[in-house]
Amino acid sequence: MEEIAFHLSRPLADADLRALFRAAWPAPANERFGQVLERSLCWLSAHAGDRLVGFVNVAWDGGVHAFLLDPTVHPDYQRHGLGVTLVRRAAGEAQRRGLEWLHVDHESRLTEFYRRCGFKPTAAGVIHLVQEAPTVVGAAAGVSIRRFEPRDRAACQALLEGLGDWFGIPTATSAYVADLDRLPSWVATLPGESSSAEGGGEPRVVGLMSLALPQPNAFEVHVLAVEAGLHRRGVGRALSAHGEGWAFARGGRLMQVKTLGASCPDPAYEKTRAFYLALGYQPLFETDKLWGEGNPALILVKALR
Repeated sequence: MEEIAFHLSRPLADADLRALFRAAWPAPANERFGQVLERSLCWLSAHAGDRLVGFVNVAWDGGVHAFLLDPTVHPDYQRHGLGVTLVRRAAGEAQRRGLEWLHVDHESRLTEFYRRCGFKPTAAGVIHLVQEAPTVVGAAAGVSIRRFEPRDRAACQALLEGLGDWFGIPTATSAYVADLDRLPSWVATLPGESSSAEGGGEPRVVGLMSLALPQPNAFEVHVLAVEAGLHRRGVGRALSAHGEGWAFARGGRLMQVKTLGASCPDPAYEKTRAFYLALGYQPLFETDKLWGEGNPALILVKALR
């Protein structure tokens, strides 16, 4: 890896920060970087030549507490210790300035990373003040859409395993389920059945969707699946509309999806292509360079409005 230069509170162009965040995260970050940094204690940036490849921000309460925010490393430079170096240097700078505590909130999958950075687990709490309300698909059907939660993982695995015509490779199915934690993802649910007099049981997961961000302003349907018995009932259309609205609100202007091309006849994927065409997607091109010869990928795109 080429030589990396580190800088403390160096002025950074919004365009450079935007490019870094969009490359590293599945959804665009808050892009009002100037307003954020002017309230920071300090920030560290990493540069490969003129290219911004790493960043971490240190917010401050004006007293002895600091808060680690947005540690980010470009995918091309990950797994080389750059993230750990940025966080440790940020902690050292906060200590040099006389602060006593450095806090961080993180997902459980990042526990080992922050342990290597010097953090120790503590009892803490957090309130998410912006909640994404479930979207009701239809009052009669009782179907609603909400963000994926870890408790949905087993149900999503079972749902995909029940769609063998589309998800017949166990390793690929498991990878899709693992990605639900990593990517912006949603599930469609139906009220559960119950024999008790008090009402219905636990809602049943009947559909799922996750999005990726392969290019700035262009999201991708990473996976979309609906329980076989509920096909052509509007669940997939509602999941798609929910994801498109979410993406558009975050700067997305195009949505793309890949599916098996028509040059490889398959009744199941003929239905898939018809589904996306009915949603307004347009075929862009077909290629065997992505999935190999005999397994052509059709790329479809849709403008978001």
